[in-house]
Amino acid sequence: MKLIKKSWMTFAVIFLITSCATTAVIVEPFDTSKTYMSDFDTTWSKLVRFMSTNQISIGTIEKDSGLMSLAGDNLSKDLVLSYCASNPVGFPNTTTGGSAQGNITLAEVDGFVTANVNVRFNVQGQYCYQGCNYVNVQCQSNGKFEKSLLSALD
Repeated sequence: MKLIKKSWMTFAVIFLITSCATTAVIVEPFDTSKTYMSDFDTTWSKLVRFMSTNQISIGTIEKDSGLMSLAGDNLSKDLVLSYCASNPVGFPNTTTGGSAQGNITLAEVDGFVTANVNVRFNVQGQYCYQGCNYVNVQCQSNGKFEKSLLSALD
């Protein structure tokens, strides 16, 4: 009986230790740049349409230089976590939302337009017990935002 009890106790300790261990998240490489056989105005219109139909706010927009900066504050928890490879906000914090910063550039050369996406996501969390502690942690992108933006410009 003691042997069975000891075995279960050992199993419980091993299970607890391994369940708390973190594993590395492997993200498949993804493109952040793509060239299109299109004119600048058409591609720019597609970019503006993409941004207006997704929940990422535009900070500045400069069509002449082909630069659009992101001001994606106050993203919902579900949206920001859909763009992250994993949730960087750990226990005991609770994820509350996030933000996106970066820019998209378009450049036209000889009838081809090249788009570059430079974006990073931050996840916000909090833990409240006798006062609140807040965290804001950058996460690794899983490529979903970049892929969907570049495919929308096709």
